[in-house]
Amino acid sequence: MPCSKDALSYLEECKASMPVGTHIRLLRGDAAYYQRDVLKWLKENRIHFTIRAIKDPELKRTIQAIDESEWAPYFDSDGIEQSDTRVASTAHSMDGIGYFRLVVIRRRRDAGDQWDLFDGKYKYHPIATNLKDSTENVVHLYNQRGRMEDGIGQLKGDFG
Repeated sequence: MPCSKDALSYLEECKASMPVGTHIRLLRGDAAYYQRDVLKWLKENRIHFTIRAIKDPELKRTIQAIDESEWAPYFDSDGIEQSDTRVASTAHSMDGIGYFRLVVIRRRRDAGDQWDLFDGKYKYHPIATNLKDSTENVVHLYNQRGRMEDGIGQLKGDFG
């Protein structure tokens, strides 16, 4: 996995080394991939993505603008409602990229958690995407990224 400064060159190298006729259909990425050049490259190459967005000031304003009525209950991939969690979807833009979809997970902070000025009583987890799936399906798809990393870690532990 590349550090943030190498994310685009890593993707370009991956694409260039793929067999003829194969394509990258989807990128699930952590915040290292939330970069203007990467998002532009994904858009130009028509690659679907779910990427953990970085809460810069502009993104925070976008999240704050989500009306309370737009936050929907969240059901995990087993169909169980998570009572402390809500999800919403809105449009967000980045210079040079245009608009993309922002799916936001909002979780109530635990009693012992420290609050901050932006988040208040909630923690926000934004996901940048160009998928048209339901908000819940985008979250479920993005969360599969963590399951893959767990499996990779187990393989590394078992095989060196």
